[in-house]
Amino acid sequence: MSPLLLKGSVLVAILLVFSLYMIAAYLKFLNRLRAAHPATWAELGKPSLSLRSAYTYDHRWKVRRFIWSGGYRALGDADLSRYAQRVRVGYVLGPVLAVLWLVFAMWQR
Repeated sequence: MSPLLLKGSVLVAILLVFSLYMIAAYLKFLNRLRAAHPATWAELGKPSLSLRSAYTYDHRWKVRRFIWSGGYRALGDADLSRYAQRVRVGYVLGPVLAVLWLVFAMWQR
């Protein structure tokens, strides 16, 4: 196996693990928000990852703004804050990893 192909495989594996991490972090955040702060959860449009939910594009932006603005801090919930911080890190690392993958893919040609 060539070194470039191996590096590409490692990068794909990292992206896959990162995707699973983000799904788990977001689910923990949403579950904690729904269980401990149902009024805030309802204000945000009752977000979920279900494809059958009425969770719209607008609701996704409400949740992102809530996380980016630090709105979760006002709730005083240490667990929710920890989960939100993980999602915030993912919001930054996701695009960085995607750009690295694209750069690597272009460089490999």
